[in-house]
Amino acid sequence: MEIIAVQLTTSGGPVIIVNIYRPGSERPTALFFDELAAVLETFVLNPCPVVVGGDLNVHVQDDIDVYARRLNDLIASFDMLQHVRGPTHRAGHTLNLVLTFSALQLQSATVEPVGAISDHALVICRLPVVDHSSTVAERIVHSWRTVDRDEICRLLENSDLCSPVSADCDVDQTFDIYKSVYA
Repeated sequence: MEIIAVQLTTSGGPVIIVNIYRPGSERPTALFFDELAAVLETFVLNPCPVVVGGDLNVHVQDDIDVYARRLNDLIASFDMLQHVRGPTHRAGHTLNLVLTFSALQLQSATVEPVGAISDHALVICRLPVVDHSSTVAERIVHSWRTVDRDEICRLLENSDLCSPVSADCDVDQTFDIYKSVYA
């Protein structure tokens, strides 16, 4: 099989997309299932969402097909969901899959009509990406190059910050005193 994996950065955080192609000219081998399990093992503990898709060339819709049962058992063993419903090949088979770990629910997975470009359908998925837009914080920044250090020292020495009372203040009260002195 051939695999390509990419990590996309979104406003809601990273998402890993894994694309798999297994040629359909040969039956799946034990090595294919072992390698697929190894690939899924590398992503199962990843904290960001993972979407695995591609053309696995296994008739997953056929409950009596031994390879379909083995693939479906492997998917279930990783607590993954297969989101494609319906045929993705002109012969009526579901060969193209989209898998996610059960914690990630896709918003939709649709199958476009077969035959537009290829003998396989186009599978389109919508991923729920939460926008974690950063909040805007206003900060007042002073240019230290323009500060009269002697004046600051004089103000601080004559302020409540240097009085014995300020020693009993908590951090918030001390900053309030500082702000009143520096303002």
